[in-house]
Amino acid sequence: MADYYSLSLPVSRGRWLDAPSPLVVVPGSPLAARRAVETLAHYFRREMHFDFVQFDATETPASPGFAPYEAWLFHELAHDRLTEAQPSPRRVFGACCFRWKEWRDHDPGWSMHWAWLHPYFRRRGHLADAWPLFQQRYAEGFHVERPLSVQMQAFLDADPARRGGTF
Repeated sequence: MADYYSLSLPVSRGRWLDAPSPLVVVPGSPLAARRAVETLAHYFRREMHFDFVQFDATETPASPGFAPYEAWLFHELAHDRLTEAQPSPRRVFGACCFRWKEWRDHDPGWSMHWAWLHPYFRRRGHLADAWPLFQQRYAEGFHVERPLSVQMQAFLDADPARRGGTF
């Protein structure tokens, strides 16, 4: 039985994970994809000691206070779950979520709301490899919201092109 300190990563044989990593997840994506994002958002909340979870899989444009989002799931082949005559399983090991924000003192735009990767997958280049994709997708630029973990601050400081706006 998993306890509070366990990290159980989602594994799926669903076709929704056939796309390359990272995979974009939007409100119309399969519920399994949105639930995987929510699972990792719980781990993010726990690690950062937040009072609330940053993502809800059931959130829709009709939800009160809805802010448009694009979440990204990082995944890889789950070698330990391979079986003959079945689709290859994929393990989700990280997620980040961008939300459209309308600030009072800044122009509206996309903001990286949160990012979390399993500790075994940190410092292996996954976020760095995806960063150009994010810069292309959010071509007008995006902000990285605070508070930042020590690891995220170090990641942003490692390359001046990543810093962008943080507030």
